[in-house]
Amino acid sequence: MNSDGKYYRIGMFVIGGLLILLAGVFALGARGWLEPKIRFETYFDETIGNLGLGAPVKFRGVTMGKVTRIDLTPNVYPKLPLTSPDSPNLYRYILVEFEIKKSMITGLLQGDLQELLDDAVERGLRVRVDMAGIVGGNYLEIDQPNPGAATPLLVINWHPRHYYIPSTSSTITQIVNSVDQTLRNLGKVNFDEVQKKLVTLINQLDQNTQQFNNLVQRINHMELAGTVDNLRIITEDFKDVASRLKKDPAQIIWSAQPPPAKSLEKK
Repeated sequence: MNSDGKYYRIGMFVIGGLLILLAGVFALGARGWLEPKIRFETYFDETIGNLGLGAPVKFRGVTMGKVTRIDLTPNVYPKLPLTSPDSPNLYRYILVEFEIKKSMITGLLQGDLQELLDDAVERGLRVRVDMAGIVGGNYLEIDQPNPGAATPLLVINWHPRHYYIPSTSSTITQIVNSVDQTLRNLGKVNFDEVQKKLVTLINQLDQNTQQFNNLVQRINHMELAGTVDNLRIITEDFKDVASRLKKDPAQIIWSAQPPPAKSLEKK
């Protein structure tokens, strides 16, 4: 009997500890679980990479909610036609639903949210898939680019069940498209013709360099010859002056013989 009472107390202690643990976890997360949220949806006509359920939804880097569903549009809107004259890729659209905490957009709720969204979309509000890092997962980024930079809206022929924000190409897709366009432009370049022009240009530069070197040599030769002639003339003049100086120094100084001194004439 005492043994049964001991096991009973141990069991009650374990159950009480689990209840306290569950109550603490619920208290810590209850605010997030019970906080009102608003659902949105968007569609992508491209790969979304490793975007998964629970991925963050951010507005200019500020986390506002998370992704709640990823599916194909025909699974959510089964009555829509698979093709359309305006967009033959309707069946390839990827539907992404996400929720945003109501407290994060309290200011927008002061007016009609749908009208505010329509105006923002008109001014370029879009959703795109961004990469968190080299090894990180993808997330949704809501942003409003510069006027005129927003991409055209996808063609849809159904009424979205939730608030709808159009999508735009992801950063990765934009980079890939840019690289692809660059490679296509490079493919149009006639490298054989470019090579020929480069060879011609190099030969022309070599000829011009040779002509320039010849000109410099000629100039140096002319200057050297002129310098030698000038030195020869100066040397001959110096010899003449020295010879005259030896014969008659007074002639060099006064250009004529000085008159005799008066004192000598009286004597």
